[in-house]
Amino acid sequence: MSTLVKQCDRAQIEALYTRMKPLSVRESHPSYTHWQLKLKDMTVTAYTSGKVVFQGADLEWLQEEPAEQDSQTGRNAGSAPAAAGFSMFPQAGSDEVGTGDYFGPVTVAACYVSEETAPVLQKMDIT
Repeated sequence: MSTLVKQCDRAQIEALYTRMKPLSVRESHPSYTHWQLKLKDMTVTAYTSGKVVFQGADLEWLQEEPAEQDSQTGRNAGSAPAAAGFSMFPQAGSDEVGTGDYFGPVTVAACYVSEETAPVLQKMDIT
C-alpha cells in the first residue's frame, strides 16, 4: 500500500470533501481529523493540521510532476534527493497502537530518516 501526504488549506480540504464524498463507501471522523473517507481503492484522511493523507495501492496519479534535475548532483533544483513517498529529508515520524486500558498496553514507535539514510531505505523498498 502506498501513502501520499499533501498539505492543504481549509478551502482545499472542503473542496476535496465535496468532490470525494459521492465516491465514498464509508465516512468516519477519527480524533484530530476533519473527516476520513473510505473509497473503493483508497482511504483519504484530512487532519486538522492541514495534512491530507491518501492511502491505497496505486497513487501515482496523485503525485506531482518531478521538477527538473541538476545534471551534476541529480537533485531537483533547490531540494533534497527525491524518494518515493517523501518530499523532503530529514524527516521524523511516530505512531502508536493499542488503547492502554483493559485490552493491552500502548506501544509507540518513532523513526528519523536523514538524507543519507533515505536511498538505503528506498533500495529495500521501504517507503
